[in-house]
Amino acid sequence: MSANIQETIVDLLNQALLYGNDSKRVKHLRHVQELILRKDPSLLNHFLEDVLSFQTDKSSEIKKTIISFIEEACQQNPKLIVKVIGSLNLLLHDDNVFVQKKLILSMMPIYKSTLTWLSKSQSVDELVCSVWDMMADIKNHIVSILNSNDDRLCTVAIKFIEMLALTLSRHEQDFPINSNANDSEILFRTKLEQEEKEMIEKLLEFILSEKLSSVNLIAAIEAVSNIARQRSDYISRILQTFEVLHVDLFSNFIDSQVSSVHKAIKSKLLNILKYSASYNIQSQCSTLLVDFGATQAEILKYSPKVVQESKRKFISNDHSENIKKSKTMNVLNNVKLDIDQDIKQEKSIQNIIDVQRNDLLPWVSSTVDHKILSTSIDFISNLSKQQKIIKSFKLSNVLKPLEFNDIQRMSLDSFHRVLNAEAVCDGHGVDQIRQKVMTRLVCLFKQSFRNIYEDYIFADVRERYDLAFIWLYQEYVYANGYLTIFDRNKKKNFTEYDNILCRLLEYFFQEKYDDLFSRLITSAPIITDNALFILKRYCQNENYSHHGMNILRSLITSRIIIREKCLNLLLILTHNEDISIRNNSLNVIQSLHEKKEFKISIEQYASKCLSYLRTSKPSEILFSDNEKLLIISTDVWTEDSIRRCLSLYLSLISSNHHLIQPLLNIYIEVDKDIKRVILQILETSVRPMGMTSSELLKLVKNCPIGAEALITRISNIRTQQMTPSRDIVENIQDLYHKRISDVRSLVPILSGLEKCDIINTLPKFIKLPPPMVKEVFKLVLSLNDSSGTLKTNFILPSELLIALHRISLEECELKTIINATSICFNECSTYTSDILVDVLQQLVEMNPIPILFMRTVLQAFSLYPKMVHFIMNILQRLITKQAWKQPRIWEGFIKCCEKTRPHSYSILLQLPPAQLKHVLQITSELRDGLVGHIRSMSSAQHSSIPSSRLTVIEDDSENVLPVSLSNSTQ
Repeated sequence: MSANIQETIVDLLNQALLYGNDSKRVKHLRHVQELILRKDPSLLNHFLEDVLSFQTDKSSEIKKTIISFIEEACQQNPKLIVKVIGSLNLLLHDDNVFVQKKLILSMMPIYKSTLTWLSKSQSVDELVCSVWDMMADIKNHIVSILNSNDDRLCTVAIKFIEMLALTLSRHEQDFPINSNANDSEILFRTKLEQEEKEMIEKLLEFILSEKLSSVNLIAAIEAVSNIARQRSDYISRILQTFEVLHVDLFSNFIDSQVSSVHKAIKSKLLNILKYSASYNIQSQCSTLLVDFGATQAEILKYSPKVVQESKRKFISNDHSENIKKSKTMNVLNNVKLDIDQDIKQEKSIQNIIDVQRNDLLPWVSSTVDHKILSTSIDFISNLSKQQKIIKSFKLSNVLKPLEFNDIQRMSLDSFHRVLNAEAVCDGHGVDQIRQKVMTRLVCLFKQSFRNIYEDYIFADVRERYDLAFIWLYQEYVYANGYLTIFDRNKKKNFTEYDNILCRLLEYFFQEKYDDLFSRLITSAPIITDNALFILKRYCQNENYSHHGMNILRSLITSRIIIREKCLNLLLILTHNEDISIRNNSLNVIQSLHEKKEFKISIEQYASKCLSYLRTSKPSEILFSDNEKLLIISTDVWTEDSIRRCLSLYLSLISSNHHLIQPLLNIYIEVDKDIKRVILQILETSVRPMGMTSSELLKLVKNCPIGAEALITRISNIRTQQMTPSRDIVENIQDLYHKRISDVRSLVPILSGLEKCDIINTLPKFIKLPPPMVKEVFKLVLSLNDSSGTLKTNFILPSELLIALHRISLEECELKTIINATSICFNECSTYTSDILVDVLQQLVEMNPIPILFMRTVLQAFSLYPKMVHFIMNILQRLITKQAWKQPRIWEGFIKCCEKTRPHSYSILLQLPPAQLKHVLQITSELRDGLVGHIRSMSSAQHSSIPSSRLTVIEDDSENVLPVSLSNSTQ
């Protein structure tokens, strides 16, 4: 009987997987449920995994049927929850609302049966504890649905909470721990009672909330009313809620909804009043009923009548006992008469002989006399001995055996005829039977038909894909020993199944049937290690990488048994040598990391890869099989191997800031080459973290010794697009003053520093390499928000250039200051003529005049020649300030006069004789030009020149006609 049931179940599962619309497939699965759970429960463990594989089906009706199967199975055997808890969690988060609703309704009996099983359990291991934790997560998720906007889910969540309140109470008879003072190993009485109270309070708060609909309000009223009738301790609290609800019924309800709510409360209050435990609150309940429109007649009708009801109950119980006794006597008499008649019937002789006396007597001891039974069996035995023995007919006696070659030829011809009968069978509606015949023949006679059948499928693989899958599934059935043609004691052997699965996958892979490859590997009953190896090769192919990663994601989320293997395969791909494959796997890993069930495993693997950086050479796990043959590339750390090792860990940091601390610890221990690569590739991971990360703030505040460069790099990345917070600025400043002597650590927080701090640190900034100095100046000059308003620490371009002139030679070399000012002058768009005029006006008034002043004057003139008149004013101001007392300023004065001639001749004539003589001695060109300038003057202009200056000019003008004579001749 059991063997036939197994074959039927296998056939039904095949049909549910491959044939028909959803209604037919649901019908097949329900038939499977009836056969397994009601006719032969011993088959449950054999077929559980096959049934659960339908949980990832696209049809919502199929998923709801699987939920019903799980519900009934858990009620029969609560220990089964250990195997199905993952499936329940998966279906709870399904996209279809009706699947979620069905799951929540089924969770009510499942939760109660699980609670009962755990309360009776003598020992609890880690697996059971983890199952209970997952059950608690499912429960909390369902309770959280109470705040959902979906009325359909909210209604069933209310029923679930009602179940929790009643189940966790001491009055619940199905829960043994309620009647026992001792706690179990994982269930604690006080904790359960506290949870019961929380559930009831949550319902009462929900009733008084304003956002719920009238449908959910009525459902919640019904739930708390049921609790009140069964748990009298809460009657008073629930009545108070009804009173508040009557006063503050929400204005967003229309009149018909208000009327429906009133009727619902009135009906539930009458039921509560009828309950015998309502004596103490009868007055309160009656008053509330009158408020909700009940008449006195209705109140009296439902008032409790304990005495009469008890009497009636006693009479009805007595009457029912008499009826049961009379029915029992009738049944016994009928059984005796039936047995007597069966003994007399000749057609049952053979069956009765097979019954042993010792087995039969206990069964009929209460109905048949032992003596009668013994006499009957002896009589039947004597009759059987008198039967004549008929010699059996053997077909082999009249037929001659065929030769092996003839048998082989005939069988192949028959198989070919079955293959070619596709159109005929399809036309008569028996193609499914033909497919079953072919697949069973191929499985039974592998050497004869396998290659023929394979070629037949591959000839039109898209049209005949179903044949391939039926063949695969049939091999799976045979490997499990579900059919009677195999020895049941034989160990399971999946070699043939593995060969067929891998052969099909290889063919789909080579022929580029991506859709069939995905369909086969995701729907195969079991995915073997060899199949996973093919999938790994598929993912490592650049053309199929993205598709392969999605297949892996699907297997990880839907195949609980191979989840660990698939996840490990995906993690290995995160350090593949191909960057595109590596990025595809990282994208999938990041999406999986958001889910609780994968988070710990992914972080553990990432941390293990990170720890490899401590070793002297890369781990073999970082390289593919082909790369391991190249000893040179795998024995030393290269930039590529370092990037591979860090890729997974860094991809997780942006959303999991706590992972930055282990990275700092590793950074401190590794050599400089690895540190350099870490600093290079850190930007993509750190940039999304923002300024509000508490983990980063903690690291900056408590920076480990040796990690200063990494902290600076992280701060620099974070501040490139946003202003640093005050805490970050203060912590980095403190770190700079106490431990880090490198001024580059302040660059990331320039926008957060005060103006005075920036100016005081300029001598150190300009000592940096010129590209970095340019970047610093750019940051300093761009401290302006998008609205155009200046910040308190904003430095004007003129202020920066003036600050550079004020740097003393003790703080910085003159050449370094000159290079810094040159960087400013190169920014012509920033340092316009107006800015330079402002700078020069302020510099010339300083005392002493900055040493680079005249160099700045000359650079301004070279950039903007139209400033010559302003420069003349500057030179005139220098004469009044006796610029010749500062050698470098005086030297620059002379060069400026030489550059700006003939405009400077009038300025030279204002110099004292001694200084004028010095200028003319240094530059003869000025002397000649000055003589020409004097000669071009009018008499009035010439008379205004002091004679002492003319004397100097004449003394120095050798071979030149005296100026005075020249003017007189004119």
